This record gives sequence, C-alpha cells and structure tokens, in this order.
Amino acid sequence: MTGNILPWIARTGQAIDIAKRQESLNPFLPVSHGQLSVAYFAAGRFADSIAASERAIELSPDNVGELTGLAFSYLADGQVESSERAIQRLPAEFIFRTIAEGLVAARKGERGVAARKVAAIRAQLGDLASYQFAQIAAQSADVDGAFESLEAAIRIRDPGLNQTMRDPFLVPLRKDKRFATILKRLDFPIIDPA
Repeated sequence: MTGNILPWIARTGQAIDIAKRQESLNPFLPVSHGQLSVAYFAAGRFADSIAASERAIELSPDNVGELTGLAFSYLADGQVESSERAIQRLPAEFIFRTIAEGLVAARKGERGVAARKVAAIRAQLGDLASYQFAQIAAQSADVDGAFESLEAAIRIRDPGLNQTMRDPFLVPLRKDKRFATILKRLDFPIIDPA
C-alpha cells in the first residue's frame, strides 16, 4: 500500500492530502485514520498525528498497530507519560511494545533499561531490527552506535530505512555529516526532511 511509504519519501503535503482523501472515503475504517496519523507523524505534526490515531483507536480499541502509532506519536511530541500509557495497552509479547519501551527508556535517560530492551529485541529478531536499534541509540545520545546500526540496516536492507529522512527519533543524528551521506546512499526521490 503506497500509504505506508508515501509519507516518508514524498512531499509531506502531498502525503497528507492523499491520506485525508482516503479518510474521507473510508471514515469507518481504522486504517484510514492510521494512514493519516502516519502522514502527520512524518510531517512532524505530532498533535495531529495523535488525534488521527485516537480516532482509529475509537473504531478499533485493541488494534496494536494503531496503539503503537499512538505511543510513538506521544513520544515524538514529548508526552512520555502518555506514551507509556499507550504502551501498557499493548500485549507484553508484542515486539513493538519492547521497541517502544526501549525508545521511552532512552528518552528518559535510562540507558540500562534501553540496553536491556535492545538485548530482548536482538534475541528475538537479531539484526533484522537494526533500524530500531539506530532509533534507540539516537535517543540514548549514542550517535556512533546509531550510525553503526544504520549501516547494519543498510546491509540487510531493513524496511525501516524508508523512514530515515523524516524519523523524529533520528533527529539527534541530522547535524552529523554521516546522516547526509546515508540519505544520499538511500537514494530517496527527494531530500526533504519535513
């Protein structure tokens, strides 16, 4: 579905317009609101992303994908406690719960907890979660570790890489010249951080 990748690699306004159109055509379909949430998230419009996620969850209260998106949106918006409440609604064995917990721990400066979450993710997914390791490292202020993980993600062609240009969890890396080099290597159709 182009809605999954469009917000990350196209012009954000275009992605939002398409997602709004989809939402208007399918207002009772949770994924319509979820796609709008992703478009807003990629554009850095976190309050709007939260509102769209909340609409999706009203329609499908136990939808783990939408709950995960809500947790990420709250965290990107700096609402750590709200993110933690959303995470608590996710099943304990759900890998994106562990990823979100790692991001929250990193954001809170709890490096030991973040490292344990990374170890748990690595035990389950190995290097397949390299992009998520980069996110957690970046949020932990481990810039070199984040770039090492991004390099691993490139080697294995991690699908998360499509988010690199606009990922709010990678913002700590943007001023480093290695980030621009990685964006060039990924060969996005446009280079437009948001």
